Amino acid sequence: MWNRPSNLAKNFFFRFLRQWTSLSAVCCVLLRGAFWSALFFLTFGGAAAFGASAIGNTYNGVTGILSLPAVQVGSALYDATLLNTELSSGGFSFALQSVSPSSANSLVSSTYDIPSGRLIVPTLNVWGTAFAITLQNTGASFALTNVALLPSSTTLNGSYLMAFLACDTAQFDCNNFQNHNTYLAQSNDGIHWVPAPGFVPFQGSVPAAVRRNDSVYIYNPGTVAIYSVSGGAVTVAPTPVTISGAPYWVDPTPILNNGLINLFFLQGNTTGDPGTCSPGQSTCFKKIQSASEVSGSNGMFFMLDSGDRADIPTGGIGTVNFATSDPAQFALAGGGYGLLISHGTSVEAMTSPTLLGTYTNIPSLPQGLLVNNLGGVPSAIYDAASGQYWVYVSVTLGNGTSVIQRAAVSSLDSPIPQNAFNTVISGSQFPGFSSSMMVASPAIVANAP
Repeated sequence: MWNRPSNLAKNFFFRFLRQWTSLSAVCCVLLRGAFWSALFFLTFGGAAAFGASAIGNTYNGVTGILSLPAVQVGSALYDATLLNTELSSGGFSFALQSVSPSSANSLVSSTYDIPSGRLIVPTLNVWGTAFAITLQNTGASFALTNVALLPSSTTLNGSYLMAFLACDTAQFDCNNFQNHNTYLAQSNDGIHWVPAPGFVPFQGSVPAAVRRNDSVYIYNPGTVAIYSVSGGAVTVAPTPVTISGAPYWVDPTPILNNGLINLFFLQGNTTGDPGTCSPGQSTCFKKIQSASEVSGSNGMFFMLDSGDRADIPTGGIGTVNFATSDPAQFALAGGGYGLLISHGTSVEAMTSPTLLGTYTNIPSLPQGLLVNNLGGVPSAIYDAASGQYWVYVSVTLGNGTSVIQRAAVSSLDSPIPQNAFNTVISGSQFPGFSSSMMVASPAIVANAP
């Protein structure tokens, strides 16, 4: 029978409170900007035009007007956006001019003086088909970096989807999971994220999603909501999920398996925090289990799979494995599956040759940790185009908010260093958010039917 609400709430409250209070502060995060467009040409003084190869080029001693002519986006499904453009220089001024359409007139013709270093231009959204920019340079060198394609504001056509939670710390007690809302975002490169079109956030925490055909299934503890890709809206509000044989469960993460959904989850309990040992126990094993969707149930009914996917040694105050939570499974390059487990601000990595097999530690990882005290509540995906694993974690900052960071690595055989992580979603950079917004619990999945 499905979790009774009182037990579900108690399980989740203790688990979230433990995670949130244990996340360490991470300072000095460099918010990297990006110049967004599908295609642009750089011209000055009658010189030859450049395409995307202009990324990262340095232009020395250029004087006069440097013009970026109007950009025509090749497909009506895409919108052109200039977002936090990075310009590195030794000192020059520039002006934004001739922006078309006029959705950002407050920035047009503004002059920016740059004594030295790197400037990040304020966000400029141009929801249309073309825009133009003019730079007035005094002769110093500069570099234009980071060109990317932004997914549509009207169609869910990004290569990747991410479900995550957010909460405004200026208005709510974000330690209370009941104040969390679930969001859905899309991206083409796993770095730059925008809201899914038509998606209205709803109350819910630690979400995870999977796409099947025209539907995106978004799971929270105890419920599933369904977003219609063609309709651009949530068509099924959060609805109870039943796992036959598992009365208490938290932290569900879905994955497609031969057209049906498998849920991985942490076994719950009735005695408090499901991620820590029961009162009176100094050490214990926490069970990661899975369940298979009942065909025709539209992601709402599951049968518990036999065996455990992993039994995680847990316990010992002050140890890395004091708490266990948030399993996140994903396909490995060349076959097999990976499983990430959150231990507060660290992440354990395991593998199995089959999805519903037994997962074991990667021998080369000390203590089995892929991420050591750099972030928790993880997810990952293997990107075949780049040959990299993209690993996402939640990181709490010193101001009480949190951000989502990503590391791109070619292998899971060694711990990920701190300098590999960069912030990809934060309150100050996600469209429609403010700097007081905390974001956490990333769950990435390919946007493929």
